[in-house]
Amino acid sequence: MKSSRFNIFIPLGDDEYILYNSLSGAIFKIDEEMKNLIETIHEKNSKLEKAPQTLAQLQDQGIIL
Repeated sequence: MKSSRFNIFIPLGDDEYILYNSLSGAIFKIDEEMKNLIETIHEKNSKLEKAPQTLAQLQDQGIIL
């Protein structure tokens, strides 16, 4: 798995971000931890892989490929 190249992280301050996928149009408000998980999904034993519902939602929205 990998993070979509169409993901754009817009900082809001206080460890919060807007995550926008310019291909699918998906928009999420996420925290610093989720940003880091999405950016490192390609690494072996990613914590995000242990959250199947979250992972499925991100895949459905084109955030994770």
